[in-house]
Amino acid sequence: MDKCKSLIIIGLLYMCKFIPDKPAISLGIALGNLLQKAIGFRKKIIYKNIDRVYPHWSLEKKRTFIKKVYRHFGLLLVELCRMPFMDNKKFKKLFIYHGLEHLNAALSHKKGVMIMTGHLGNWEYGAAAMALAGYDVRLVAKKMRNVDNTMLYGLLRARKSVRWIGKKKAMYGIFRALKSNACVGFVMDQHTSRTEGVVIDFLGHQARAYAGLYTIARRKSVPVVPVYSWRDDNMRHHHIKVLPAVELCHEHGGAEERLRYNTQKFMDLFEKMMMAHPDQWIWMHRRWKISGNHM
Repeated sequence: MDKCKSLIIIGLLYMCKFIPDKPAISLGIALGNLLQKAIGFRKKIIYKNIDRVYPHWSLEKKRTFIKKVYRHFGLLLVELCRMPFMDNKKFKKLFIYHGLEHLNAALSHKKGVMIMTGHLGNWEYGAAAMALAGYDVRLVAKKMRNVDNTMLYGLLRARKSVRWIGKKKAMYGIFRALKSNACVGFVMDQHTSRTEGVVIDFLGHQARAYAGLYTIARRKSVPVVPVYSWRDDNMRHHHIKVLPAVELCHEHGGAEERLRYNTQKFMDLFEKMMMAHPDQWIWMHRRWKISGNHM
């Protein structure tokens, strides 16, 4: 059954290869409208998150913004479907790079780089764009349910020269990657458990973020470089922006306080990145799952 499901997915993705660029954009916009108006995909979560972050907005302003959020998500889904079998030469022409000199400077230390990123723009495109530009990119990835992960990640990532590190044995894979002077992608905008995370402030509200990024950076003396992407106004091209390496503070209070201080610094940076293109973040994620006084 799983093999049959995989073959159907591969067949459908291969067919998406033949969708021309302009119709693909129209299809993405139409899909976003369908998800919003006909299906109401995660509608309650989106409204709850936006009410939390923008309580002062009028209902009309929220509706206009939410329409853009669904449009982005529809375009994202179509892009991901076209990605596996798109010719790499054509694929590379979709990207406009900014600040690669910051990544090159960080890699010059030969210790590898931890890439701080999140689900902004088309993050899969962003990773693939960096890999096809000649960087050794490896992503720490959760195992997805009800799907053949090897098949899916092989289609989305391996075909574009992106490697992935399973979350279960992540530390071993990360340390090996850093030893090879690779760029290890680490998303910071997902909720995590109490054992894996630290409480921080995100968009004015308490949430948890992975503690691993600072822990690894401190242990291995590895630079942390923020990278993010966003879709251009023409809805076809994508910008990839690399920021200077984060200046970490290793002298701030005790170990726990340093962990929280630096993780908050990462989240403040991601917040600035996200707020430059807020409609291209995944607002349907349950980001704030802890109560106000739960530390």
